[in-house]
Amino acid sequence: MMSRIRPSGRRLLAVLALGVTTASLAGAAPIACRFDVEVPPGTPIGDTVYLIGNHAAIGAWKGSGVALQPAGSGKFRFQGNFPAGTSLEFKFTRGDFSRVEKTAAGHELPNRTLKVTGPVVAKFQVAAWADLVGAPAQPFPEVMP
Repeated sequence: MMSRIRPSGRRLLAVLALGVTTASLAGAAPIACRFDVEVPPGTPIGDTVYLIGNHAAIGAWKGSGVALQPAGSGKFRFQGNFPAGTSLEFKFTRGDFSRVEKTAAGHELPNRTLKVTGPVVAKFQVAAWADLVGAPAQPFPEVMP
């Protein structure tokens, strides 16, 4: 014989299930994600490259985002930790959206995306910057990382 759960009991079960799910997500260890970025020749030496996107750790689309660390000639790096299941959307800039990444022809790019499912080293290449599209490329001097 099957027992029936009263409506108030169903609500209690739903609340308990939600609490267990939320607690299990909240207790998940953050996952390390590394972003390696190569910028185009002609990027002004000494400019900082930033990562800006939809998560608080990458600026929540406010300000310039988070500064990447130089990682060799024309290369930059960011290391961050995100909860499993996080869907990131982001762009690279040189401080603001007037200096945001573009296609090689200077067209808008859709937001880049990354779904955090496990530790990752993601590699990206910026084709051009909004303010430098069509500018003559200057080679990067060799710098030891």
